[in-house]
Amino acid sequence: MNAHRIEAQVGQDGAIHIPAGPFKPGEQVDIIILEHSPALPLPKRHFSMRGLPHVYIDPFEPACPAEDWDVYNDQSDAP
Repeated sequence: MNAHRIEAQVGQDGAIHIPAGPFKPGEQVDIIILEHSPALPLPKRHFSMRGLPHVYIDPFEPACPAEDWDVYNDQSDAP
């Protein structure tokens, strides 16, 4: 089940009007109504690291020491 959050306001007549959102006409949905909480803001639709500087310190350096590459090929410790 996927959740979709939509903010809506109760009208003067007490009705809540909710847009269909990503659903197709005739599709069945479950609706849960919660009181608005400012502690739960709508999710931001952007990349959290966009605009931050990128620093590459020696990007072609191996991820592990060269002697570790043959660790599984060493048969001297085999029983």
